[in-house]
Amino acid sequence: IVHPDNVYAFLSNRMWQTTGDISKDLNFISDIKGASLQYDDRGLHIILPAQVLFESGASALKDDALNSVRQIGAFLYENKADFIIEGHTDNRPIRSSEFPSNWELSVARAAAVMHFFYDTCGIDYAFMSIAGFGEYRPVAANDTEEGREQNRRVEIVVLGKKIERKRAASAAVFK
Repeated sequence: IVHPDNVYAFLSNRMWQTTGDISKDLNFISDIKGASLQYDDRGLHIILPAQVLFESGASALKDDALNSVRQIGAFLYENKADFIIEGHTDNRPIRSSEFPSNWELSVARAAAVMHFFYDTCGIDYAFMSIAGFGEYRPVAANDTEEGREQNRRVEIVVLGKKIERKRAASAAVFK
């Protein structure tokens, strides 16, 4: 886990890029309650707690989350980064007329962030993809409220160079 205060040094020392040089300071992430940054072989993960972004059981972004999401969008736009927006939920069943399952809710939340990035930040859809995992990729046990809270999240995965090379190679094969 990369502490947000050290993210600039972390990004500047990494041997990876997307289409631009991702060494921009992401210290504003520390202002988002419960948000964090992680890095793995896929790239940089910007992890946002669902309760910061959405009301319970809803997929519309909260008004007080818009500035934070806009800042992330500006970072992504400036760096011409390819990324995946992943929606996650806990395992408590949701059965509403709008969302028959947690899977649909997770996809709708990822799509809401994607549309905000396009409509408000001007990020072309070509740089984005979405995924909804519902309750199936928990990061904590779902037997406590704290664990369920950690599992309800949106992750924006900024893809690293390794992923870019794989994607370019597979696109060439399937032409």
